[in-house]
Amino acid sequence: MFEEKKRGLSALERQVGGNHYQHYKIQPYEFFIRNKIPHHKAAIIRRILRYDHPTGRGREDLEKIKHEIDLIIELEHWEVAGDKEAERERTEEIKKNWQAAGRDIMKKVIERAKTLEESDEEEEEKGCSGDCRSCGNPGLGIYEKK
Repeated sequence: MFEEKKRGLSALERQVGGNHYQHYKIQPYEFFIRNKIPHHKAAIIRRILRYDHPTGRGREDLEKIKHEIDLIIELEHWEVAGDKEAERERTEEIKKNWQAAGRDIMKKVIERAKTLEESDEEEEEKGCSGDCRSCGNPGLGIYEKK
């Protein structure tokens, strides 16, 4: 790890304790931070991404996912036996929250797309090839590592 730090690799370019996230275009942790995914949901997603990878923990990861989902059901009061109205209200509340979050994300995506279009136009004027690796510009980090 210290050698990687000396070579100037950022925390997003390296992984401690395996390589099960390295083949993704964006690190799961970066996705969670950027999208404000709460820890209890992020833990489930991380386990799903790694359970069948050679450095994952297979069935143990799957059992932990089941347990974490049971915790969410219990702690978020989804266990309202026979109370269909309460369940419908809770479902509507969650649906509204997800719709609001989706709108916020779409606004950010549209803003980012506009920024990228403007940036592309500027780069075209400068004669840029579009491949950030050719000029040494780190760009957006969307190109796959070789």
